Amino acid sequence: MKTSVFLTFGIITINLFIVLMMFGDLKAAFLLIGEFPFSFLLGIIGLYFCGSYIAKWMNDLIKDFREFAIIIGIIGLFLILISGIFIGSSIGFLIAIPDLNHEYTIRKAFEDFYFNPFLLILLFGFIPTAITGAFLGYLLKMNVK
Repeated sequence: MKTSVFLTFGIITINLFIVLMMFGDLKAAFLLIGEFPFSFLLGIIGLYFCGSYIAKWMNDLIKDFREFAIIIGIIGLFLILISGIFIGSSIGFLIAIPDLNHEYTIRKAFEDFYFNPFLLILLFGFIPTAITGAFLGYLLKMNVK
């Protein structure tokens, strides 16, 4: 495994622990995860899967633009986060499609499974993602070959 992918996987893991700590109570976190297990599982797999490709892309960019390494790290980590949200939300949306009727429309399903998760995760995850993304950019800059 390339160093950039290894470092990115480490930062993704750190961010997942930060999310658990933000709940304050592990019981509450696991209750929420228990309500949507497939979405969370697929979202976490998506984080690591997209993270491997975005890490290679960030590594190549940092080789060319070393002075922008911190910004590249922040943008890369946000792309990984957005990809994970999209992948994790998609399974809930696809499961909700057969339940559509006059009261539960496609717009309501889109709002429940895409808009609300994106809004909440980006709202509460903006600062931790920016900080760890800057750290990731710095680490990649120090380890670029």
